[in-house]
Order: sequence, then C-alpha cells, then structure tokens
Amino acid sequence: MVQKPIVIDAGSNLSTAKAQKIPMESSVTGGLAEGEVHWFIVDLKKGTRIIAEVEGIRNGSAFFDTHLELFDPLGKSVQVSDDSPFTHQDSLIEFVALVDGA
Repeated sequence: MVQKPIVIDAGSNLSTAKAQKIPMESSVTGGLAEGEVHWFIVDLKKGTRIIAEVEGIRNGSAFFDTHLELFDPLGKSVQVSDDSPFTHQDSLIEFVALVDGA
C-alpha cells in the first residue's frame, strides 16, 4: 500500500492571498472553527482529475457541516459542494481541469 503525504493545515490560510499550496494526491489534516474558511492551492494540468472531500461528520463531529468550492486560475468558481448523497453533510468534489493552472 502506497502512503499518501499528509499535510498539516497551516491555520493561517484564511484568505486567497494566504492560500496554502498542497501537493496532488495528499491529505490535509487540521481543524476549523465555526464560520472559518481555509484556502488551498493545487497546481492542476489540463485533463487532471481531482477529488476533494471533507471528513467531518463522518469522523464524529456531529454538527460539522462543510462547504467546498473550487476556483479556476482566474478566480471563477467552477464547482461547489455543500452536501453529498454519498457523504451527507461532508462535502465532495470531483473535477477534471479544463485548463492548466492552480
């Protein structure tokens, strides 16, 4: 079994200007306070498939309702997930990059 890198959420990535760069095929671990938004950057090449999910309620956080949003290199929202039929209140995004960029 291949171990994927685990990245510690910096906690200071509270704006797009302070977004934390993370490698592909990694997991991020950390915590969120109510109403907090953490920003991350992933460098995608055109045609690259990415799956991003949050495990909150499935880890026992009873009232943890997450939201994921994916932006293109120009800052336009390209996909949003609030709840998923597969993960309930935990967000899940599956996306194929249409252009190169972070």
